[in-house]
Amino acid sequence: MTDWSVPTPNPLISEYIDKWIAIGKSTEPADRPRAEKAVINFYKQAGFDEPEIVWTPCPVSGCLLNIVLSSVADRPSEVLSVSVLKSVIDPVHKANQPEVINDIRRAVVTEFDPFRPVMDNIIRKMLHEGISSGQFRNMDGADIKDFLTMVFSSANSVIVNALQSFKIPSNNSGKPEYNPSPFFYGGSFWSCYAAGADYAHQVHGLNINHNALELAQSCGYYWLLKNIAILTDRPCRLELKSGRLHCESDMALKYRSGWGVCYLNGIEVKKEYVLSDVHNTPAEDLFKMVLKEENIDIRRELLQMIGVERFKNYGTLIHKKNNYELINMSGLFAGIDYAPYLLMKNPSLGIFHMEGVSPECENVQEALNWRKYKDINKEWKPEILT
Repeated sequence: MTDWSVPTPNPLISEYIDKWIAIGKSTEPADRPRAEKAVINFYKQAGFDEPEIVWTPCPVSGCLLNIVLSSVADRPSEVLSVSVLKSVIDPVHKANQPEVINDIRRAVVTEFDPFRPVMDNIIRKMLHEGISSGQFRNMDGADIKDFLTMVFSSANSVIVNALQSFKIPSNNSGKPEYNPSPFFYGGSFWSCYAAGADYAHQVHGLNINHNALELAQSCGYYWLLKNIAILTDRPCRLELKSGRLHCESDMALKYRSGWGVCYLNGIEVKKEYVLSDVHNTPAEDLFKMVLKEENIDIRRELLQMIGVERFKNYGTLIHKKNNYELINMSGLFAGIDYAPYLLMKNPSLGIFHMEGVSPECENVQEALNWRKYKDINKEWKPEILT
């Protein structure tokens, strides 16, 4: 029987918050026996036969496999699909819960916001666009089969049979049409749901289904088809800096399959930006790489990673005013005598930004005018760098 009158000491609340934050950020390999036991129990409780369990190395390969298997396997029933989240969320929502449960959830969600939406959105994009999404955009049926065969080494009979019969369905226009299972579950990445339910059960005696909690503690994302359960491993790398995905030498979020995403201070960047050896790359090549990047936020992060001083060593200071410097970077361009760049320090963020300005600019004020109005004579006095 649920008893919400039990007082909860603050240290106990912190204990549950810390417990589920650690679970959500875990980079340990999945606990396969524990996860498989929970999945089998889920199917039995929902009135289904024990499923074939397939492990995938990362959520992307799991989602791709879901798309493939959904074309040859039965879609999950409403009972099975919804039972996972309902078993964790509904009991807590329906109970006359104290605000402390929401406090626990919010605390855990805040810690996960830098990385959970990244993976969720990638999966949703794949489910929405099907195999036309992302790295599979230019793949045909044969390419997809080759990819899955490489990832799974054709070791599982379910996958082999699915690959043999898999065809990309099309609508009347000939455009690929997909109908994969739309239900996916975040496992450890969705620990915010489990945190509140765990607290409500342990402290207040709320009756919940423990299988969802077990899955959150033992694996990554997963899909539950009628006869097949697709489970994924947890990441092997999860690097954060000041609460944002960040790694300057590797993928910030990485799985054992080798798949992952690269981020600098919460900004997604191309893999070549962080996987290249910037310390041994000539400054000329690095500067050209920065110039080619059109996104101003990514350019800013590249400058911070490579180091503004390294670029300045190849330039000549023309004029300095407050947090601005006009630098001639012609030393990095063959055959060019004057290549003015405005170096700016954002006072609120404490980071540098550099961009090229017109060769007409001979001082900081003219560079600021040109940057704002494309006219060196129309004066602009910014209070804060934008």
